Amino acid sequence: MITASRTLTSLPAGTLKQIFDPTGPTARIPRRYTPRVAPSDRLGRYQITGQLGAGSMGVVLKVRDDDLCREMAAKVIRGDVDQRVLTRFIREAQVTGQLQHPNIVPTHELGVTDEGTVYFTMRQIEGSDLNTLLRPGGEEPGQTLFESLQIFVKVCDAIAFAHSKGVIHRDLKPANIMVGRFGEVQVVDWGLAREVNQPEPGETSRKLELGGGRLAGRLRRTERRRTSSTPDGLVLGTPAYMSPEQARGQVDKIDRRSDVYALGAILYQMLTLELPFDGGSLSALLDQVAEGALIVPSERTPDRHIPRELELVVRKAMARSRAKRYQDVAQLKADIEAYLEGRLLRAAEYNLLQVGQKWAARHKPAVAATLGILLTVIAALVGIAVQLRGAMRAEAAQRQKAEQGCRALKAAGLARKAEELYIRNGDRSRVVAWLTEAERLHPNHPGVLRLSGRIELDRKNWLGAKRLLDRALTLEPRDYVTHFLLYRWYAERGLGAGFKAQKHVYEAGQYGTRDSAIGLWGLGRREWCKSEDLSGTQRTRALERGVELCTQALAKRPDFTWALSMRGFCRRGLGRWKQAMADHDAVIRLSGQAFSYYNRGILHHVMQQYDKAQADYDTAIRLRPRYAKACIRRGRLHHEMKRYAKALADYDTAIRLAPRFGRAYINRGRLHHEMKRYAKAQADYDTAIRIYPRYAQAYIERGSLHAGLKRYRQAIEDWKRALLLARTAARKQRIGDLIRDVRSRIK
Repeated sequence: MITASRTLTSLPAGTLKQIFDPTGPTARIPRRYTPRVAPSDRLGRYQITGQLGAGSMGVVLKVRDDDLCREMAAKVIRGDVDQRVLTRFIREAQVTGQLQHPNIVPTHELGVTDEGTVYFTMRQIEGSDLNTLLRPGGEEPGQTLFESLQIFVKVCDAIAFAHSKGVIHRDLKPANIMVGRFGEVQVVDWGLAREVNQPEPGETSRKLELGGGRLAGRLRRTERRRTSSTPDGLVLGTPAYMSPEQARGQVDKIDRRSDVYALGAILYQMLTLELPFDGGSLSALLDQVAEGALIVPSERTPDRHIPRELELVVRKAMARSRAKRYQDVAQLKADIEAYLEGRLLRAAEYNLLQVGQKWAARHKPAVAATLGILLTVIAALVGIAVQLRGAMRAEAAQRQKAEQGCRALKAAGLARKAEELYIRNGDRSRVVAWLTEAERLHPNHPGVLRLSGRIELDRKNWLGAKRLLDRALTLEPRDYVTHFLLYRWYAERGLGAGFKAQKHVYEAGQYGTRDSAIGLWGLGRREWCKSEDLSGTQRTRALERGVELCTQALAKRPDFTWALSMRGFCRRGLGRWKQAMADHDAVIRLSGQAFSYYNRGILHHVMQQYDKAQADYDTAIRLRPRYAKACIRRGRLHHEMKRYAKALADYDTAIRLAPRFGRAYINRGRLHHEMKRYAKAQADYDTAIRIYPRYAQAYIERGSLHAGLKRYRQAIEDWKRALLLARTAARKQRIGDLIRDVRSRIK
């Protein structure tokens, strides 16, 4: 059976019904009220299970409703109180009962026990008050600013709803805001709430006077709990959070903007984790509040990051003048929501950059998409620019290449005209003019370098000619004319028989065409060189082809002295001495250079016309004093005519002029051998072999020296080496005969 407590309709007369309606004409509220609480674990029909908290005029108990099987909170008056406190207690129950809002703690019942204890029940909130959550180092973990602002918005919702019902809280502070475990927010302790246009019983328009008397004593007694409990007296509220008009006791000026001020103080604590005011005494604290001596959050806690916009919100909400504050809670809430959503706040001023930043922060997807599109466009533009620049560079390079090609063509044409005119011994001034213009157009053109090298070669400027011709050959490796000029460079310096000279001859013949005189000359010279390694019919055919090719070259260039000389060599090999002599005479008439006399001297020597041969050799040496090959040839002539002293002088001169000319050592070695100077002969043969390790004739001569001195074993070793190096069958046959003859002597 459910037993209910006595309600308003069943109370005895004289009674709490009048207390519950204290404004009626017959109200008789006792001056003093002392609740009679019998020592029991029950409060009416509720079972008391513990105590949740205590305030200045009441105690909050934890009770259980056995009928509904739920835990609840019950608030009862604590101690001996007067009429005003009792009235305020009853008003709190009535006000919270009227304010049905998710963020305002609901009142379930107002009643009195059999013992006369007045109480009201309400929802029990499992959680902590906001003051605990904001206290650093407390039992609960600290809130992030974002979480605190979300709680603040819910508190604003509750206060805005109360204001819409004409109720002002007047005691807003973190300790009166409960936060549940699941994020629910409840504003509690409406004991100082006041309905708009309703006078405060016993407190109408009386100013607070701090000094002697009962009120000052009461203030001093409550000083220790000024920041966490509500002082009881004319100054209603908690000093650290009350508005200046509350601190001055101007009850008639307390309105919605007073609650706005308190909300600003709560936001101040959320930002700084400090109280807005902290005077040395209660009177000093009230003076600070009344004068509006507020230290802005960023200066109060410089080590914490305080958002500029929220600091401006605090300064506007806690303005000393009510006219400068937010005029209602909705405006304050709107600014907080604008901050959370990244919109512009009413309390702040912005420049264009800040407005843009706020807009971008609020529209991140759109900004991201725009940036993505912008970056794509920029990347595309950059790519197009790179491509255009590359195309422009390629076009410029192509244009430059075309211009260089045009200049190269003009330079090549001028160089070719100048070279043809130079070969024909034409006007030298025109040659110089054309060559100068070609060098201006393209100084590194192979044709320009080749003509410059040819001119330096004719001037006997050996170093300059070699440098220019080498550069021309590097740029155009298959230019047979340059190869021919480099062969001339070696040949005119007496090095025509060397490997490098012969290589240039080979390259000239390989790269030269049958349409050019030089190409035909090169091919003819190859046939002549090939004949030296042949014998019999094959040798004759090679020499005949050489004559034919040189004749074709002369048909293209009748004054080509190198083709005339080569045809003379081939005809001499064929035994056509008169025709060969005619060719050499023509060369002397055309050039008159040392090599032409040298070549005719060889022909006279072969024809045993020794006086004419010596005259040609003398002329060649006179024209070119450092002509080592001519010295050797004249030495051989003196040797054959038994003029040993002159022969030895010519050989010594040739060796002095060309220390690495192996043939000079071989010829001098023969002379020493014939003069029976065997040691000197062997020394010359050894030197020749050291210079030319693959020179078969040197081994043959040294072998003959060993055989004459009866050193047969050494002779056979030298001849065997010569047999391996010999290139013609005839020479191999002669070497074989020498080896067999010595072996027969040994037996």
